[in-house]
Amino acid sequence: MADHISFGDSDRYYAIESLRASEYKSPEHAATERFIQSLLYAFDPELPNRVLRIYRQWNNAVREYLRTEAALRLSVEEKRQSVPIVVKDGLPLPFADILKGWNQAIWDLYLHRRQITASIEGLEVIKRNLDYLKSLSEFQDIQVDQNTVGDVQELVKRVEKLLEKLSLLKRIRDINEDILGAYFFRGPQIQLYWMVIGLLAGVLNVSVEALTVVVLAHELAHAYTHLGYDIDGIQWKTESFAQTDLRIVEGLAQFYTEVTCKKLEPRFPPAKQAYEALLSIQGGPYVTYKQWVSDEDQPGELVRFSMINTRSQNIKEYGGFLEALEIAQERIRREDRTLF
Repeated sequence: MADHISFGDSDRYYAIESLRASEYKSPEHAATERFIQSLLYAFDPELPNRVLRIYRQWNNAVREYLRTEAALRLSVEEKRQSVPIVVKDGLPLPFADILKGWNQAIWDLYLHRRQITASIEGLEVIKRNLDYLKSLSEFQDIQVDQNTVGDVQELVKRVEKLLEKLSLLKRIRDINEDILGAYFFRGPQIQLYWMVIGLLAGVLNVSVEALTVVVLAHELAHAYTHLGYDIDGIQWKTESFAQTDLRIVEGLAQFYTEVTCKKLEPRFPPAKQAYEALLSIQGGPYVTYKQWVSDEDQPGELVRFSMINTRSQNIKEYGGFLEALEIAQERIRREDRTLF
């Protein structure tokens, strides 16, 4: 990665000045969207409604965790900051670009990946009980033995391995932009792309509902770190936010998404599982935050202190953010020493 790629770089689709500009699509892009949409509707016509329902169900809980963990609020006394959320048709251009050249069969397999994975175990159960089944009259006319079932099971295992190693996953990792949803910070508006969520839920072998909650948390984390009022009633200036190193902005969003999914675990365990599955195919600015602090370092306090310093001092460079982390660590060490 270059020394400094900003979150709001002009080539990023969610950095546009007008939300209307995001509606323009080339004929090729539009054709790709129509193809994927028809595929998804054939798989499950309820997909967009499932995304909408789960976002509405968990929206308030996710916001409450973010308010608590980041110590930022969208409403303080007479100040009110609205961030609307919409579930959108379509594919963001960075994702649409990587779909070129992939056969429809691949997406059909990915969309049914959970069933494919489950069938491996199911075939093992059948193989284990095959002698009993063959003794029943219902199975007398079926010419099958252990080898036959084993061959089918081997086929399914190879399909699963194929889906795990396809270069599609590397291409997703290399995007380094939000593609399941986006925070249009100049709007502001959050968009959740049900078509991408539906496809990647299959790729990751997780539920659409769980992945939706992860995307919701990530995009709301962007909104809270940008527009949330701190204890002094101060927000992150929009132009400063836009010019800040991608590793800082995405790192903060990832950190608070992970924290939120952990907080949700007792009530909705699949969210944490989906977050970890998504993280496994991400790279660059989406994983850098793992190097910031350890669990023994009071990570919540350290990251919150560094984020507030970054906002208030207009720190844009990644090195400056890391220095803020070091200052926070030293401050906490001094405070701990005073306790003994």
